[in-house]
Amino acid sequence: MAKKNIPYDQKYYDPEIECMPRPQLEQLQLERLQAMAAYAYENTVYYKRSFDEAGVKPEDIRTLADLQRFPFIDKKTERDTQHVGSFFGEMCSVPEEEVVFMATSSGSTGVPTVSPFTQEDFDLWQDTEARLFWQAGMRPTDRYVHGLNFALYVGGPDVIGAQRLGALAIWVGAVPSDRLIFVLQQYQPTIIWTSPSYAWTLGEKIKEKGRFFRFPKVTIEYGSPLLLGDFDFLPKDERLEGCTWYAMREVFALSLRIPAAEVRMDELFPHARDYAAVFAEHPVPTHTTEEIVAGIRAQRAAREQAAADA
Repeated sequence: MAKKNIPYDQKYYDPEIECMPRPQLEQLQLERLQAMAAYAYENTVYYKRSFDEAGVKPEDIRTLADLQRFPFIDKKTERDTQHVGSFFGEMCSVPEEEVVFMATSSGSTGVPTVSPFTQEDFDLWQDTEARLFWQAGMRPTDRYVHGLNFALYVGGPDVIGAQRLGALAIWVGAVPSDRLIFVLQQYQPTIIWTSPSYAWTLGEKIKEKGRFFRFPKVTIEYGSPLLLGDFDFLPKDERLEGCTWYAMREVFALSLRIPAAEVRMDELFPHARDYAAVFAEHPVPTHTTEEIVAGIRAQRAAREQAAADA
């Protein structure tokens, strides 16, 4: 249900949760973790087996720090257990008839991993999406254009989250740029979700056609300005892994409000390679969106000049 009764000048979508004092928040996290661990142990094949093999029980969780005693799950675990014994596999805790939605990972590192959602799961996810949109500046008076593809892979803002907040959602999807430009002109959305480079491309196409109109007031851009070329010092077969490790460390640094170098990735991901020493020796440069766009323009101009000289 959309929370249209929230004052539009309110900073937080759900202040009770988002502004909860740290001791109270950690107590809530502990209670939910204890309930979740008990439910998983009692209702899933994988968790019961893995807990038993590690010699731990749900009741061993007395503090948040006790979580480190429990088995670590990675993509290999998910791939090895999905579709085993049932359609969703050994990690699913409910029968298939209770699942109302499924998503998958992108599959960039192997077989996509499946994520089943019950109705409760789905509703919690959309509440999270609504908070994300609210923090970005969306309000129920806004019109939101979702101009990227709808697929099994989900990441970043989703259109139903905008509806949950109460905004007008315009389901466009991945359409040719000319069609998206028509939608922007015809329906005058106030918010669009896109990538930095595609937002620039749309602007260039609009200028080429000699058109002028008010661009959405808020552009939610997914993907941080990070260039894979900045990781060329790594062996070719390690560049994607190294780039992913670096990006994850940046995310945790923002979440924990500490310098990236202080994030203990070896503790967060004990079974993964630790690149801390590598990036201490080879600092990765930072980029702005303007710099990225300028680089795209320069590359395009160079290609056009080369074609003209040919």
